[in-house]
Amino acid sequence: MLDLIRQRAQGWIAWVIVILISVPFALWGVNEYFGGGRGAPAAEVDGVTISKEQLQRAYYQERQQLQEQLGADFNLDLLPEKQIKRQVLQKLIRQELLLQAAVDNGLRISDAHLSQSIRSIEAFQGEGGFDRARYEQLLSQQGMQPAYFESQVRRDLMTEQLYRGFVATDFITERQVDAYLRVQNQKRHIGYLRLPANRFADEITVTEDEIVAYYEEHPNRFMVPERVRAAYLELNREELASGFEIEESVLRARYDAYEENYRTPEQRRARHILIAVDSDATETEVQAAEEKVQEVVARLDEGASLAELAKEYSDDVGSASDGGDLGFFGRGAMVPAFEEAVFTMQEGEFSEPVRSEFGYHIIKLEAVRESEVEPYSAVREQIREDVRREQADEYFYDLADRLANLTYEQPDSLEPAAEELGLEIKETEAFPGDGAEEGVAADSKFVDAAFSEDVLSRGNNSQTIELDSGRLVVLRVRDHYPATKKPLDEVEEEIRSLLRSQQMAALTTEKAAALVEQINAGEAPSEVAEAVGQEWQEVAALERGASEPERPIIDAVFGMPRPAGETPTARAVTLASGDQAVIALYGVEPGQTDVGEGQRQQARQVLRQAASEHVYSGLVDALRKRADIETSQ
Repeated sequence: MLDLIRQRAQGWIAWVIVILISVPFALWGVNEYFGGGRGAPAAEVDGVTISKEQLQRAYYQERQQLQEQLGADFNLDLLPEKQIKRQVLQKLIRQELLLQAAVDNGLRISDAHLSQSIRSIEAFQGEGGFDRARYEQLLSQQGMQPAYFESQVRRDLMTEQLYRGFVATDFITERQVDAYLRVQNQKRHIGYLRLPANRFADEITVTEDEIVAYYEEHPNRFMVPERVRAAYLELNREELASGFEIEESVLRARYDAYEENYRTPEQRRARHILIAVDSDATETEVQAAEEKVQEVVARLDEGASLAELAKEYSDDVGSASDGGDLGFFGRGAMVPAFEEAVFTMQEGEFSEPVRSEFGYHIIKLEAVRESEVEPYSAVREQIREDVRREQADEYFYDLADRLANLTYEQPDSLEPAAEELGLEIKETEAFPGDGAEEGVAADSKFVDAAFSEDVLSRGNNSQTIELDSGRLVVLRVRDHYPATKKPLDEVEEEIRSLLRSQQMAALTTEKAAALVEQINAGEAPSEVAEAVGQEWQEVAALERGASEPERPIIDAVFGMPRPAGETPTARAVTLASGDQAVIALYGVEPGQTDVGEGQRQQARQVLRQAASEHVYSGLVDALRKRADIETSQ
């Protein structure tokens, strides 16, 4: 069908088709036009949709976090996109299940709580506290609108409430703490030897028959995968924007026409003392709070500093340690009653006690930043960038529309579109189906298009592909290289080395097992070590947190059963290097329970966390079983 359209959609017929389809494309929006429509959602959880856009955003965030955590060790080849996306989707499903459970249980997050939580995030702080401009800038850099970010924070706070409900209800007995400390603080008397794998290298012989057999039994290991080399046209909005020069008169006219856009709103800096009272507090609780308020007011009247009193009295944990300082803020940042009081006060003035949904506030207005229009010189570069970007956007979308039409109408070549639009035809190196290591062919959308049936098998140009915001490409396959098997003589040494390593590891494991049997049979470990030319090392009181010997040895030791009599218990373990370690456990010293309160409290926290996670995991499993979940992944 598509081929028939391609053959006949020429000249005025093509323009009729373009006009007919332009209306729904316009309704879908530019992003959907380039992306091919939304299609099926990534998942549905009890009728609530998790869109593919949400999944893609979460995937990029997860990948960015992994990159930050791993640093130079980050290797995308070891983290397949499909695998990460599956994990991220399950995480999104779990979050949605918990959110629905929180809502069903009547949990809510007030606007004031949400605002306070966001204002306390360190990344959004400026010199005077929460910085609205910095907040919006950082979100913009992440491609987020404030409304979206705030909705995600609200969701997280609700599920956190649910989680805290489980944590707070777990009860840990002192007997449980003692049992934990006896195990955690255990000390073990051990001995061990290292058995290097290369010690037995001379005993290993790899035959030609073994090499041939391995080559024939593992054909996929020695395949050169199917590859393509692609040609493509690219539109880059940033590059287009850099080429636009804006006349000074245009910039000045924009400033004069939109002067109010460059007005900074009035901001006020205040300190406060919060005496907390719940909105549904009893009359007795309200009376107690009012008495405390009067006590604070009396001390202020005597000349006490509000900043010092805030450290002593304030229930606002976010500002009490800073003397109640809330920094500069504009209208809309605080709850209505608090804001109304602050914006009617004079600088240096104290308020009467103000009641809000959080309790009573005693406020001092520290400073006022008046509203003012920024001078033209201060915003000129911003205006120039805005105008240049607007013009570039208009030009970009015009070119994108023409590029889509030209490459569709003439599907067997990129040259007509390149010539008419003044674009350079670029080419990639040959790349496989899992993409190149760098460049445009490292993008999964580019790779998927190159290996699609329409492009690879039928030889057509691809659709317009949006690689990221402001970057579009159309590609076609230039050369196709089918998968081939490497000849044996090319991989013979690789196979020989692999088989030698496998056989050495197997022989070392076998030798280590024999040494374990000797020790378990009652032979002295030091004599067993001497017989194989290795040193026997002993540690009298090994602790779990020790830095030596190697972690696999420590982990193995604390998983071994204690010896029944005088004969030590022995076992072997494989080390990270591929060597074997033979370990003997002589005895176990129970851990001390007579420790400081700090360590006991830490033990309670560990036990409480483990119990909470167990219950919480059970909740998630129960919610999954009860929910109607459908995925397209």
